Order: sequence, then structure tokens, then C-alpha cells
Amino acid sequence: MKTKIFGLLILMESLFMLLTCGVSYYYKITEGDDDLTAFSITTAVTFMAGFLLYMRGRRCPKTFFSRKDNFLMVSMVWIVFSFFGMFPFLIYGTVDNVASAYFEAMSGFTTTGASVLNNIDEQPHGILFWRSLTQWLGGLGIVVFSFALIPVYELKNANMFSAEVTGLSLDKLRPKIGDTARRLLSIYILLTVVCFVAYWLGNMDVYDSVCYSMSTIATGGFGTHQASMAFFSSPYLEYVCSFFMIVSSINFSLFYYFSIGRSNVFFKNEELKWFLCIVGVM
Repeated sequence: MKTKIFGLLILMESLFMLLTCGVSYYYKITEGDDDLTAFSITTAVTFMAGFLLYMRGRRCPKTFFSRKDNFLMVSMVWIVFSFFGMFPFLIYGTVDNVASAYFEAMSGFTTTGASVLNNIDEQPHGILFWRSLTQWLGGLGIVVFSFALIPVYELKNANMFSAEVTGLSLDKLRPKIGDTARRLLSIYILLTVVCFVAYWLGNMDVYDSVCYSMSTIATGGFGTHQASMAFFSSPYLEYVCSFFMIVSSINFSLFYYFSIGRSNVFFKNEELKWFLCIVGVM
């Protein structure tokens, strides 16, 4: 059962790698980037690993997951995703050792934002897009993405969902956990699109706007330039970044309750009040 779930999650990661292959292919044609091979190999390896795990576990009987099992699985998801996510950095040669590659991938998926790279401007578009995408996936939570995108009944485990998402009570989740995850994902995508438009209206091009909007909404910090936002020398872009970082730092459960008509949560939530007060003082 657990093998099947991990197989599905790894297959989902391979689909996002395939998206990055598309970015690499476009910039290979237009600007001569040479990272397509790295992402093609990684996508193939990740897909095969996920497929084999899924096939091995698909006939396993359904089992009940204890609370410890759920927390362990959520923790393992980050470890496994980072393991496969580091391969593009290694194969392309962005870094020359496993420790640095794994650190970069883990920093992305956990939205830590720390980086071992000191030559970001020299990296191809696909590598930088993958860095931002890992943060975007981690910003909402890999488990939330899986609940929203993978239509498998066994995956709709309320305790596993609550191990990833804070602020949503189980009585709200149990009836339709998949619907809850899809609503959260819709909110997350909407914020990302609005942030992208705001950046694009500044002096960012489409590529930078996409990458920075993913990193901003994830509150991660990965950028496409070594100087990050300072590269653009634009107070407007810095204000946009600050605004969306604050908005995205708010507990997403509040946005969820707001989307189902409970707008009063924004005025009653003590966590939000203290957070805004601290931000205002700082």
C-alpha cells in the first residue's frame, strides 16, 4: 500500500520534470541551452522508479495508517522527492558532488531558500526553472498537490493530509479531502498568476516573472540572478515581492475558509493579528 502511494507521488514528480523538459527544449532551440539531456534522463529515471513502485504495490491489501505512519510518510516524501530532484544538478554539472546537489533540491522542496550556487547567472534556463518549481511545489506541500491531482481513493487519508496542512480541522476534511486540496491548489495558483502579472507589468520578462512568482508565493527566495531582486533595480518589483511574500505567509487555511464564505476568520484569527503586527513593527 505504502509502496503504491510512493510510486504515485514519484510519478507526479516526473510529470513536473517533464514540464521542465519543455522549458529546456524551448531555450535549447532559441538560445542554445544544453541542459535538456540532464532533464530527459532524470525524467525517464524518475518515471521508471515511480512506475515500478506503483506496479509492485498495486495489489497490496488496503491497510490502516496510524498517526505515526502518516507523519513518517509525509517526512519521507520530502526525502524521496529531493533525492530524485537533485539529479538534474548532478547530471548537468551545476554542482560536482551529491551533498551539494541534494542540499539544493532539499532547500527547494522545503522552501528554505539557502543555496550552494554562486554562479546562478551562468546556469541554463531549465535548471533555474526547476529550482523555482521545486520551491513552488514545496510551498503548498507535496501531499496537498498529490491529494488534488491524483484521483486515488487510498490516498485520501485525512490524518496524512493534516500532517502536512495546519489550521484545518479533520471534521472539515473528512467528507471530501480531495475537494479541499483542489480548492487550496486553486487559491495557490490564483495567487501565483496574480503575482506573475504584477511582475510582468514591471520590467521583468515572462521567464523571470514565472520563476520569481513561483518563488515568491512559496516564500522561498530562489531567483534567476545572483543578485536576486536587486538585479532589476526596481523599487516597484521590490514592493510587489514584499506584498506577495506577506500575503503568502498567511496561513492558507484562512484563505480556504474565506473561499467557502467564512470571511470573518480574517478578523478573528489571533495568529494573523500578531503576524501583521510584527510585520508592521519590523
